[in-house]
Amino acid sequence: MRALVEVAQIVAGLMLAAIVIINVLNVTGRYVFLKPIDWAEEVMLFLMIAAVFLSNIGITLDGAHIRMDVLLRFLPPLGRRMMDWLADLLTIGVAVTLAWVGLDVVSKLAEFGQTSDAAGIPVAIPQSVIPLSFALTALALIVRMAGGGPPAPAAEGEDA
Repeated sequence: MRALVEVAQIVAGLMLAAIVIINVLNVTGRYVFLKPIDWAEEVMLFLMIAAVFLSNIGITLDGAHIRMDVLLRFLPPLGRRMMDWLADLLTIGVAVTLAWVGLDVVSKLAEFGQTSDAAGIPVAIPQSVIPLSFALTALALIVRMAGGGPPAPAAEGEDA
């Protein structure tokens, strides 16, 4: 799983680098040559969304996501652990559901042959990152839970 996360993070990083390159080229084209790149904004948006969703896999595996744990800090360790497991199980359920529904949407987009307006990219391609990332996020969470999960939040007065 760690190797898969590293690949996803590298791909996300390359996507962010591509966004910077496309943006520099577009700004140069727009203000120096008075000819912007028509598809730049659309492709940068697709790349940014994909990078965010791919990054979520590693964040989930590491338990590094932002969470509201103020009330959990007042629970005893067993209560915190039980709430962590409940939250993880609910997250897996939501991620699997979104992956399943997203896969249906992507298959319909592919069936209809819908393309993006400016770049003419088949919309199913960038949209497929969403169900893929939710499926891998659920898998990462299962792997993390099998390994004991993230540490419980610190109790009031303890260092986090």
